[in-house]
Amino acid sequence: MSNKRLASLCGMEEKKLAKLGKQKKELHQRMQTAVYQCQHISQMIDEYRICDRRGTNSLLWQNASNMAQVLVPMTAKLVQKQALLQQEQHRLDYLWRRQLGRQQSIKWYQMEQRRESLQREAVKEQKSADDLAGVYGGYKR
Repeated sequence: MSNKRLASLCGMEEKKLAKLGKQKKELHQRMQTAVYQCQHISQMIDEYRICDRRGTNSLLWQNASNMAQVLVPMTAKLVQKQALLQQEQHRLDYLWRRQLGRQQSIKWYQMEQRRESLQREAVKEQKSADDLAGVYGGYKR
């Protein structure tokens, strides 16, 4: 494989890796938002239930009870959303690791090709130098 083609392939793999990295970061932010929302709603439910226990005003008690009942399903939906996001996070992490391995393998192969090319050039140069030394050495005698 030519050096240009190998460099192009390496660049494409790096772009794919960067894209997956960006997706991972965005998903992580969505996960953090869902966790924050769930904590916030749970805190609101606790506050409404505390209001329930006081029972100072029947209208306030009824309102607090109704609000807590409305918020509980929201918490369940957020927990479900977190589970789905976590599955997606595992999937993206797997794809990112696989892409990282592919990109690093191509980069290693590119470096190996470059090293072998330099080694071949060094051998040719040494052979030329030896040939020249042999030619010039013959004239001096």
